[in-house]
Amino acid sequence: MTTSTCSRRSVMNAAEVLRRQWRDSGARLDQRLTGMSDAEFFWEPGPSCWTVRTHPTLPDRWDIDYA
Repeated sequence: MTTSTCSRRSVMNAAEVLRRQWRDSGARLDQRLTGMSDAEFFWEPGPSCWTVRTHPTLPDRWDIDYA
C-alpha cells in the first residue's frame, strides 16, 4: 500500500466517521424533539436567563438576550 493510498483511506474513514456522527446526532435530536409541546420547547430555566431569539422585526436575524 502506498502512502497516497493510505492517506486517501484515512481521509475517507475520517469523512465516514463525521457522516455517521452527524447522522446519529440528528437522529438523537429528532427523538428528543418529537412530540414536544411549544411550552416544553421554549422552556427557560428561570427568569432573566440568557437566550437566543429571532429578532422581533428582522426574522432572518438572531439576537442574544443577556441577563
